[in-house]
Amino acid sequence: MEYSYVKWGRRFLGLAVPNGTAIFLNLSRRAYKQAAVLLRDESKHKVHGHQTVFADSGDSINWTEDMAASVIFAFTALEAFANEMIPKDYVWRQSGKNRPDGEEFDKEQIERSLPLDTKLGDILPKVLNCASPKGTRAWERYVELKRVRHRLIHLKDRDRHGSNPDADTVWGALVSIPAPHTTALAVIDRLLKRTEKSPNWRKFYPHRDE
Repeated sequence: MEYSYVKWGRRFLGLAVPNGTAIFLNLSRRAYKQAAVLLRDESKHKVHGHQTVFADSGDSINWTEDMAASVIFAFTALEAFANEMIPKDYVWRQSGKNRPDGEEFDKEQIERSLPLDTKLGDILPKVLNCASPKGTRAWERYVELKRVRHRLIHLKDRDRHGSNPDADTVWGALVSIPAPHTTALAVIDRLLKRTEKSPNWRKFYPHRDE
């Protein structure tokens, strides 16, 4: 285990360096489980005909916070995974209108400049010698996860006010989205399926409900 030493008052504190993908997946899972408990606990609900509300608005806010955290951490786990799996000496050549012969990106430039779609859908399949996840059910779920994550990060005016059930809001998306951590795992496992480069954390991460 590697340690990172940081200043802590007059001393140095040694922190075990975690795997970014694993910790963000676990944070996503933990938040989702907390949200699911709140939603299933009918003692916390008030029912009026077809309408159900949390009896305590604090529980409603806690549910929203947990679901938002689950989505954001799951997406962050995928970003960490993509950067983790790209070899240090890897160079990606990408052609464009201004550079028909291809523009080269080293690992640092890939991490900093290229979108996650490109990393997961184009670069990692080359690195890991596997099929691209694009066009699969796992990819469709990833696209939905990304859409909801972006709506949370860039919250718009329409999501800041009350609405009816037919309105397209990010809050409605949080209710219907599949468990975010399982979406991230589905993409990761599809990329790792035929490789011997599977990281150690994946051997120890599995939970019984995944």
